[in-house]
Formats: sequence, C-alpha cells, structure tokens
Amino acid sequence: MNVELPKKEKEEEKAKEETPTPTPETEPTPQPSPKEEVTQTTTAPAPAAPKIEDLKKQCLVVSFDIPLVEKIEQLIGDKCELYIARSAKQALQKYGDQDFDIIIFDTISGVFAEKGIRDLYEKGGYKDSLYVLLLDEFMPLDVDRLPVKNLRTVKRESELELLPEIVESAPHITLQKAIESAAATVEAPPQ
Repeated sequence: MNVELPKKEKEEEKAKEETPTPTPETEPTPQPSPKEEVTQTTTAPAPAAPKIEDLKKQCLVVSFDIPLVEKIEQLIGDKCELYIARSAKQALQKYGDQDFDIIIFDTISGVFAEKGIRDLYEKGGYKDSLYVLLLDEFMPLDVDRLPVKNLRTVKRESELELLPEIVESAPHITLQKAIESAAATVEAPPQ
C-alpha cells in the first residue's frame, strides 16, 4: 500500500535523507529548517580597562653615564616606565609634553647639573615631580640653592639600592592627572 504524504512532510523527509549521518570523527551540524530565518548578531567585546596596579609610574632618568643608567634600569625597570635622556636639554626636547612622577638626575656634571635641574623644574613644568638627585662625593652640589620643593638625594656610588623604595613611595601624580582628565571628559556636556 502506497501512502501519499502531504507536501510539507515530503520536504521534511527529503531534508532528512540529504542530511549526512554524523561519524565519530565529525560533530553534527544543526541545519535550519527551510522556513526558519537564521539571524546572527555578534557584539565585539569591550576593550578591557587597564587595572590601576598595571599603570606604572613615569620616571625620567637624566644621565650620560651609560653603566649607571643600566644599573638604574635593573633596579627599577619593573617598577616604573623609564625614559632616558643624556641631558636636561635632551629631556626637554624629547619628552617636553610628557608628565613624570619621578625625575632621577645624575649630578656628576656639577654646575651644569644644577642648571639642568633648574631648567626641568622651571621650563619643563615638572614642579610636582619627585626629584631624586644622584650626588657624587667629589662633585658636591648645593641642593639648598635649588628651587625644587620635592627633593631626595642619594649617593650615586653607594646608595642606589634605595631607588626601588623611593620609586614605590613616590606619589603617582601621572595617574592622578589621568583620573582627573578622564573625569573632566565624562563631566563635559556633549556638543
């Protein structure tokens, strides 16, 4: 006895015959029925906001003594983002628009170092930065004559091991400025 199936059931039966049977190596792929519309919407994942602990302090090292700079990099390179300049003039040219939490200044050049520190403080606008002066015992520097308000001194030959602690305890002014800038952007009315 031959039974005639309605048209809809015939289409479904034919679709079943055309669908391959899954083998152990393959996974079955769901097939949409002919009347279903398949719409797929995807949303791009939001970029992850940086964690506060990932935001490193910004540190400028001013020294022409390459071995000294390398030693400083070993001591604090994992604690802050380092920017290197051989002189105050080069620092102002290369990083004039960059904010720094800490400025480590090698004073081996004596009077020239004093002028360089003044230039960074007055011309560079780094008045909120912590200045760490690396003092040389043979080239003394009168730190009381400097206009810098936030100042630490370290003997360049014997006290460099203090730098990691100084970096960790220094105020994170670049982070504070970034937060204030972001808050101002959020509070600004749309135009």
